[in-house]
Amino acid sequence: MMKMKHIIALCLILALVLPSTAAATSSQPKLVMHVAPTSGKAPLKVTFSYTLTGAKEASHTWYMGNGFSCHCTHRTYTYTKSGTYTVKLVLKTTAGKTLIATKKIYVYRK
Repeated sequence: MMKMKHIIALCLILALVLPSTAAATSSQPKLVMHVAPTSGKAPLKVTFSYTLTGAKEASHTWYMGNGFSCHCTHRTYTYTKSGTYTVKLVLKTTAGKTLIATKKIYVYRK
């Protein structure tokens, strides 16, 4: 039969170990957008891609910052007019989470 001090010690160990184990196994999904180059003279050809870790993708949409959008995975896009564009990637996971990544693109006059 276990003594009371052993039961208390076991409860303390479990209270310390279980939360850290649960936190280590439940990672948050992470979305990283890759854009190159992020600035240059018009016309500026920019390559877009992304990596997703910790989740499975259900769908995604690229918003190029000038009214154009698409559902492409890896793509290039050419900005023909000078300006600052905010590129946004909206990705939905199979678990129902929505992840958003943004980057600024700076296009200068020819």
